[in-house]
Amino acid sequence: MSNQKILLVVAFFVLLPATLFLTLFESYEDTKSLGWSQQAHTNPYLAAQMYLESTGRSASSSYSLQDVLPFADQDTIIIGEEARVIASSHQQALQQWVENGGHLIIASQLNDDQDSHMVLPWLDIELYATECGCSVYGYYEDELDWIDDSLDQETTGEETSTALDNEPDQDPDHRQDQEFEQKQEQKVPEAPLEQSQREDDKPPVPEAKDEAEDEAEDSAQEYLAELDETLVTTLQFGDEDIEYTILFNPAFGLYHAYMDEAEDDGSVLNPFYWRGSDWAAHFVQFTVGDGLVTVMSDSEIWKNTSVEEQDHAYLLTALTDEEGQVLFVIGSDMPSLLELIWRYAKEVVISGIVCLVAWLVYRGRRFAPALPVASLERRSLAEHLQAVAAFHWRARDPQTLIESLQSEIDQLANRNIAGYSQLQLQQQHQALANFSHLPLAQLASAMGAEHEHSEHRFTETVKTLQVLRRHLLTPAS
Repeated sequence: MSNQKILLVVAFFVLLPATLFLTLFESYEDTKSLGWSQQAHTNPYLAAQMYLESTGRSASSSYSLQDVLPFADQDTIIIGEEARVIASSHQQALQQWVENGGHLIIASQLNDDQDSHMVLPWLDIELYATECGCSVYGYYEDELDWIDDSLDQETTGEETSTALDNEPDQDPDHRQDQEFEQKQEQKVPEAPLEQSQREDDKPPVPEAKDEAEDEAEDSAQEYLAELDETLVTTLQFGDEDIEYTILFNPAFGLYHAYMDEAEDDGSVLNPFYWRGSDWAAHFVQFTVGDGLVTVMSDSEIWKNTSVEEQDHAYLLTALTDEEGQVLFVIGSDMPSLLELIWRYAKEVVISGIVCLVAWLVYRGRRFAPALPVASLERRSLAEHLQAVAAFHWRARDPQTLIESLQSEIDQLANRNIAGYSQLQLQQQHQALANFSHLPLAQLASAMGAEHEHSEHRFTETVKTLQVLRRHLLTPAS
């Protein structure tokens, strides 16, 4: 086979798969939702924070007020319902910061530890549970779940189970009617507030795709429209013509004595603006020094699931300064015990560490081999003398021992032999020999001995001097 034919065969088997691939291949993009990020799960105000950043404001979040002290760098501080001001030092710092021109926005919900929230007593404002017994955001979730269930049933053609058919309370239509009737029976507010609502602000529902979806959405919108009429709060600030439609949680309300009396009740701080739904006041503002305090019954309106509803996001921008610093406090984390000890008792900790190191040095083992334990038994006089003699002998200084004996003998001889000191050396030796009856040569050798390096000669010399000493001591005794 020629080279040309080989090339044609190879080209055929290469181009054929490539042509089939390019002809049959179809590219498309598939977007897969991964759900909320971990940051969104831990920070309920992440969407509001990102929205403020998109408007030119600087927004941040913190899990503790302690981490952002002092507050001088902040223009607006938003304390959500998850946080608590439980330290008097934090409350005093917030009060001083507001008096210097800061804007504090605080929300709280009724629970067992409400008394630990130190800001509400400072403003003489109370948070209480209304007679509504309902929750706007609870209804939203129920309705949206009902819409999803209805759409699934229409599109898949599946029938509901026998258990659900036998239980009317579980039927979506029956549940909707029952909840609406209960709401109408309870809708008797003691002191309704004047409200206005824009008709175009309705809770969002999924977009319709067919007749079944349209029917489900229309039913849900009618129900939510009735709900909005009694639960909506309309806010308007100053001379602005803009009205903000807000859906606070109607289960909680705010109360201040000034709101009923409309005159000074003797409180240090009185609100100058408050609004709410038919059930209670949900939005109250105070002027404190050069600053502003805004108290809300809840902060659900700015959470990730609700900030896009109604005018919630617009209200957030209206309450914050353009290009200002906004801080969301989303927790009440306290410093650890070790951090508090180091912060407030640093000197005590340092002193304790120094004492511990000194004790370890005192009780620690010394370097080098351990010394033998000294005996507690007393030595005899003979042992002391033997030790002294052994020391002088090892030091090559035996003459010290001999000279001490010779000097003592001369002193004793002066007391026992008359005129001993006037005699010549040989005469002294003769007088000592006569007195002690020792051989003259032996005595003269002992009294004139010098530099004895022989153990035998040293021993004989000392023995002779000891005998002579005893003879001289005998008359004295």
